[in-house]
This record gives sequence, structure tokens and C-alpha cells, in this order.
Amino acid sequence: MLVLPKVITMEFPCGALALDVPHYIERPPIESQCFENLETPGSLTRIKGPRHTGKSSLLVRVLARAKDLNYQSAFVDFQAAEDSVYSDLARFLRWLCAAVARQLKLPAALDDYWDDETGAKLSATLYFEEYLFERVDGPIVLALNEVNRVFEHPEIARDFLPLLRFWYEQAKQGSSFQQLRTLVVHSTDVYVPLNIHQSPFNVGLPITLTPFDLRQSQQLAERYGVTFKHAKDHQALRALVGGHPYLLSIAFYYLGQGQLSLSQLLAQSPTPAGIYRHHLQACLDAMEGQPALIEGLQRVVTTSVPVEVEPAIAYQLSSLGVVVLEGSACRPACELYRLFFAQHGLHVRTPSADLQRLRAENEQLKALANLDGLTQLANRRVFDEQIKADWERAIRHSSVISLIMLDIDFFKPYNDTYGHLAGETFA
Repeated sequence: MLVLPKVITMEFPCGALALDVPHYIERPPIESQCFENLETPGSLTRIKGPRHTGKSSLLVRVLARAKDLNYQSAFVDFQAAEDSVYSDLARFLRWLCAAVARQLKLPAALDDYWDDETGAKLSATLYFEEYLFERVDGPIVLALNEVNRVFEHPEIARDFLPLLRFWYEQAKQGSSFQQLRTLVVHSTDVYVPLNIHQSPFNVGLPITLTPFDLRQSQQLAERYGVTFKHAKDHQALRALVGGHPYLLSIAFYYLGQGQLSLSQLLAQSPTPAGIYRHHLQACLDAMEGQPALIEGLQRVVTTSVPVEVEPAIAYQLSSLGVVVLEGSACRPACELYRLFFAQHGLHVRTPSADLQRLRAENEQLKALANLDGLTQLANRRVFDEQIKADWERAIRHSSVISLIMLDIDFFKPYNDTYGHLAGETFA
């Protein structure tokens, strides 16, 4: 049973915890390692963990430490970038450089340092060396949040991630990049194949956020005003959600506010009407359109022992936080996931025959609308769309666009002699 003090109004657990919020629980030695690495010239700190495990809250505290050290900080969240930013590397790096300059309260001045002839990667490097480092006195903390958003664009990731590694290596050689302290925060692992000597994910300080142990879980309960009279009550909750910081916080919130009893919480949680319904639905949404992940998780949650699944699938499920790896096998990360996904959530959605036929017909109509019926070449509609896209791209990059038009002399006599059908076929 629970012994609850007078109910104290508090905010529902959501997002990063501010410095003055008492619900942040330290996980030694993670914080001290991050603080120490922050003071190392040219350092790279990689903070990784599934969603809702405390990455953003830790980042808040590392940036606060940087402020105490009188470091300048630039926080860049890749979720804030529009999809068009990921259209090509040059546009992506220009967006990044402009975002960093804005955070440092500097004019962007991109065109003064950007040279399309030398390429986007070298231009970005010179921008940091000759502009940002020259105008900022002291270390610059570059905090890159939700880097997994970049992973979704392999053509960008293949160039950007080695660039981070290059900057790190430059600092090791005594260059001005010693002024940079890079924090990379991501919730999943990169699936873009990279040369081991180009990847930033095998250098620097790796920080992986682990579940709360029993002591940390007890601390969190106390800060929500929840006291367990019997150890078995706390054990029952941990048996359901393990040491997941976010799931524990939600449980302690409802218990601390007196909105649910422990028995009600335990009974309702693995159902679509329980307090974790939004979190569980988000897990399902993350697997939407990926039948291999759903099938792999089905195998895991429908057995009582760890099972082996394809390594790539197991790795992705682990990155989502729904399974825990045990050697070459995996098991549900907590009983909540086993119960919910086994009973309610997992269905591989395949389009019906009618929907598949409709999609095929739409593709056929699209092809017919874009091709000339006689020559089967792209028609005027396609030309208008392409020239518009190329024109806008040329404006963005201040580049030149060329258009060649050909005129065939004496074509009218050909048509008059052999007929217009023959002339169009020839053309």
C-alpha cells in the first residue's frame, strides 16, 4: 500500500526538466563525465538513449555548466529544420551555419565565406575557422539535438557525419577547432554505412542513458510525494515498467495526485485506456510502415524467454526502447510492453486488393499525363515543373542555369512530303 502526503499540485511529466524542477534524478557518473569532457579542448560528447529517457534534461544541465564556465553555446535542433533543408548537402550546411551564427548573436554572413567551387564541406569548415572562431572569445559549445533526424536522409548523413569526425580530428592536431565542444544527442543509431575512420560514433565520450536503479526510482517517488509502505508495492510497479524514467514519472504523478490507486494503475496500464496510452501509441507510430519491425516485436512479446531476431531488427527495436538486448537475443524492455503489444497493439497493416489496384491505376494515369502519346517522351507539363524546380534551385545557390533550344531547318517540306505523322515520329 501507499502512504500519500497532502497532495501537491505539480506539472505533468513532459519534455526536458528545467534546472529548478526537483524531479531530475542524477545517474552518476554520467553528469560528472559530461562536465569534465566539456572542458576538454575539441571534445565530442555523444548522448544516446531511447525516447523519454532523459537526454534533453541532461543536455539542459550540460549547457548550464557551459554557461557557468562562460562558454558560448549554440543549440541546434534538427527537428526544427524544414524538409527542404535536407534536399542537398549545401543547403543543409548553410542552414546549420546560419543557425549556429544566430545562436551566437552574429550575422550569418554566409556568402562572405561560401564558395561553391571548393564545396559545401570545406565552406562550412572555413566558416567556423575564419568567422565564428575569430568573433567569439573562448570556447563554443555546439549542441546538436535529435541528430537521428539526419539519419533519415542517408545522402546528407554520409557527408555530414564524417564532417563532424573531421572537425574532431582537426582539434586533435592543434587547429582552431580546439575552441569547439560538440554535443551530439540522438535517440536511435545511425544505419548509414560509414567507414570506421569517418564515423563520429566511435570517437569522443559515449554516454548511454540507462534505466533508473532501485535507489534512483525511490528518489523519484519521494520527489513526487509518494512513499511506499511496503517494498512489494514499489517492486510491483517496477515489475511493470522497469526503471524507465518517463514511465515511472507518469506513475508517480498519478499516484502523488491521488488520481489512481496502485492497484488501479497496475490493472489499467497495459490497456488502451491506461495512463500510458499516448506513449504506447507513439511506439506503434514509430513502427508504422515497417512490417519487419512489427513482426520482430511480435516474436519477442509472445514468448516468455529471450528470442533471437535478425540483428538489424533487434538493434532498431532496442533503439526504440521497446526491447533489451541479451547477447544475440532480446526480450521486452518491460512487462508493460509485453502485455500491451501482445494483447492489443501489433498488426502488420497490408493494403487491400482494391487499394493496391487503385494505387496502380493512379500511377498509370500519372505516367500517361506526363508523356506525349506519340513519342512517349516527357511532355510540356513535365518541362514546366522541371524548369520551375531548376530555376528555384539556381536562385537558392546563386548558380547559373542554361537552356538549349534546337530548331531543325527545312522541317516544313519534310512534313509536306511525308505527312505530319512521319514528321512528329522523326522529331
